[in-house]
Amino acid sequence: MRARLRALAPALVSLFDREPDVLDHAAFVLLMAMAGAYAFVFDGLPAAAIHALPFQAITILQIGLLIAAAGVATRLLTLGRFGWPAAQTFAATLVLGFLALQRTYRALFGRYFAWTDVKLTWEATHTGALPVDLRTVLSFILACTFVWLVLAILLFGVARIPRSPLVAARASFAAPYALLGVALIGSFGAVALAASTDTTVVRLREAAPWNPRSGDGSGDPWSGAGQGHEPWSSSTEEHVFRLLQARRARLLDGPLTVRAKPDILLIHVEGLRADMLREDTAPNLLAFGSGCMGPSHHYSTGNNTGGGMFGLLNGLSPYYYPLARKYRTQPIPLQVLRRLGYFESTYFISNLLTYEQIYDLDFKGLADFTYTGVETPVDVADARMVDAYLAARASRPDRPYFDYFVFDSTHYDYDYPAPFERFTPVDTLGTGARDGFLTGPGINAELSRRGPAIRNRYKNSILYVDSLIERLLDALRSSGALERTAVVITGDHGEEFWEKGSFGHGTSFHEEQTRVVFLMRLPGARLTRYTYGSHADVMPTLFDFMGVEGGQGPFMTGKSLLRYDVALDAAVVGEGLSGDQPGLWYAVISAGQKVVFRDKEPFEIREVRSETDEPIPNYDPNLAAEAVLRALGSKELR
Repeated sequence: MRARLRALAPALVSLFDREPDVLDHAAFVLLMAMAGAYAFVFDGLPAAAIHALPFQAITILQIGLLIAAAGVATRLLTLGRFGWPAAQTFAATLVLGFLALQRTYRALFGRYFAWTDVKLTWEATHTGALPVDLRTVLSFILACTFVWLVLAILLFGVARIPRSPLVAARASFAAPYALLGVALIGSFGAVALAASTDTTVVRLREAAPWNPRSGDGSGDPWSGAGQGHEPWSSSTEEHVFRLLQARRARLLDGPLTVRAKPDILLIHVEGLRADMLREDTAPNLLAFGSGCMGPSHHYSTGNNTGGGMFGLLNGLSPYYYPLARKYRTQPIPLQVLRRLGYFESTYFISNLLTYEQIYDLDFKGLADFTYTGVETPVDVADARMVDAYLAARASRPDRPYFDYFVFDSTHYDYDYPAPFERFTPVDTLGTGARDGFLTGPGINAELSRRGPAIRNRYKNSILYVDSLIERLLDALRSSGALERTAVVITGDHGEEFWEKGSFGHGTSFHEEQTRVVFLMRLPGARLTRYTYGSHADVMPTLFDFMGVEGGQGPFMTGKSLLRYDVALDAAVVGEGLSGDQPGLWYAVISAGQKVVFRDKEPFEIREVRSETDEPIPNYDPNLAAEAVLRALGSKELR
């Protein structure tokens, strides 16, 4: 092996050690082709395959290609005004400096540097999707520049040493070992950076959306996963989700502090779309909303029950719902509330116990009490549920409470007592299926004429549930409990009645299916400045209001509505998810437009519409791309 290295050494050293001769045309073309191959391999189509190779193989390939490129640069420079030492210094510094940069970059982010990273990071930071402050970025740049300058000075000094046959021979002998030494130094530096707990290094490492370093040495089975994803890739949420699970045990076992422990009442009304908050359909909710905070445009994290409840209870954007279903992970915020001494109860009369295993995913083993009444007749069951809740409150021990309510009368086929039939005529689908799944050729065209009458039935059911909620709130008001209770009233999704071509929910990103009523009243809290919000923002806002601190890093992706940040003024909605099939299409709503995109490279934009779902055929591609970057940035734990 040593003999081979010695045989190669003269060829390597000759690029830098002897006076320039005129290169043969064929050799020059070959060197240029090798330099171009480097750019193609590390910044082009085969990037994913290259990133999967061992680092040693990548280093050998880099050294070979970069030395070839440096040789070309040296020859070109010496044909101009540059002397041999200056040209040699420039070329050698380029090679070793870039290798040092690659090693540092890989130690920090677990991937090799590509120019697309610079472009994506700049766009993400510029749009606020990647919140790295300028000081952190400059620290990294200055550190790399310092190392590069030191290398340049040393090499320039070496280049000025007078050459003699003895020096040339010794240099020829030492050259391969010098390269090996540089690689070893880089390896030690990589190990040091990987193990570093310095604030700047940690922030740089964790800020990158493709950062794979989730291992924390805790022995958690989730740690250390997620290696080698591309920037903004669809595998980013897999990594972040694994990082989140690695933090879960430490968060729940470590110290927790809290400033306030209000009771929390979260009321989920089936299918309560935003435009139903009116005097004729929900007068009590409208009156209650006058003292509530909330963005003017609030969206569910999904267009079905599971996706909406996931965002409400986890504080996570919809990308993580398929992973929660896959790994059967429960909401960390509910576990934190239990640690803080909250008594958690759920009240519902719907089929949450069996439908898509939603109850198991969200509440099993966490709820201290679960009320499940007889589902039919639904309107009577909802009224009995309120009775049971108010009776239970009368004998509660002195503890903070988290109560999750589900009103089901507003689910198809929309139940209510006869006195609440204000809107007529009324009708149903007549299919006999309560969930109203419509299949078969031409069935939408056949049934859509019933749309206005079915919508009337829906509005009557909302009027009825509005009265039940007012009864509940009035009891809290009379006892004085309302003043110390954080109240959230919202819909799990919306409901469409062929206004835009479909019925029900789970089929589109139309406003009727995704934009919901949202009322949040926090004792003494001010109004929010946000225009756009989603269910992923509910738990972060509650925890911010309560002053919950865990010291183990963030565990939600949503924003607090109490802290305005223009870069976060957007909402992301996932498509309907049934079973364990992951959704690939998402909608991001911000700056007056709704961009539907695919969460998979190259993040295809399917369509851009206005907030009222009018197509925008000649949309601004820069604004649409900025919206998608914001949506991808919502994968980050904050």
